[in-house]
Amino acid sequence: MSRRLFPTLALALGLAANAQAERVRVTIHGQYEYTGANASPTEDFTLTFTLDRQPEVCGGGLGVSIVCGVSRPVYDNGSLHAVLGEPSLQLRDAERKGGLALYQQDVQLNRLGFAIGSSELWSGTLASPTLVDGTYDICPAHLGQVHPEYMGEMCSYAAQGFASGDPVSNPFLDPVTYQSDDPILSGTVTIAAEPPPPPALALTATSGTVQLKWTDTPSFSLEETTDLTIGSWTAVTNAPTLNNSTNCLTLSMEGPARFFRLRKP
Repeated sequence: MSRRLFPTLALALGLAANAQAERVRVTIHGQYEYTGANASPTEDFTLTFTLDRQPEVCGGGLGVSIVCGVSRPVYDNGSLHAVLGEPSLQLRDAERKGGLALYQQDVQLNRLGFAIGSSELWSGTLASPTLVDGTYDICPAHLGQVHPEYMGEMCSYAAQGFASGDPVSNPFLDPVTYQSDDPILSGTVTIAAEPPPPPALALTATSGTVQLKWTDTPSFSLEETTDLTIGSWTAVTNAPTLNNSTNCLTLSMEGPARFFRLRKP
């Protein structure tokens, strides 16, 4: 019998992650009116990113909060697929158009900015906002027109600047000014809770026994196999004990080496 396998498994699987703040995914889908010199290959864009439902406020001003912790921002427009860095995100109150503003300095894009007029996307206060799930209509803007309630500015617009590229790989490129401020004609902002991450399985070997721990998560079951090459797994029938939302199971190390996994049907 090889007992060295169990500590190796424990190292590979790692310890269960600590509880984290709830994350939400924000998806902005819209149609814009391109104002550059060249025709754009598409008038549709999608921008997605995640952040805490109660994000940390790291700045702001009158009617605006700058929030931290934006991650996984991705911008798609025709053939352009850009994974962004760490954009600056503003949440706005109703007097400042509502919705949000996002600005990105990026090597590939140079500059990408959106001002999205919409309903307020949060509850609470700007000093301590809580993002609210839902789908919100973007306030439409039109070329040559301004929204009378928003200090002479377009209600929603996309501002792009590029120092190099072409209108296919960089669909907003203006070869004359390298800048376009494009009114957003329609679209939505959707906020939805991120699915919780799958539970992590931790394994610790002691004298003659092995202890498995994993966060109690609905629909996940513990399975085992003695051979990873055959792809055949069976359910572990021993019942774990529940301690502070963590399943704990102690098994004997007698018999052949075994591998364990958590699986969701």
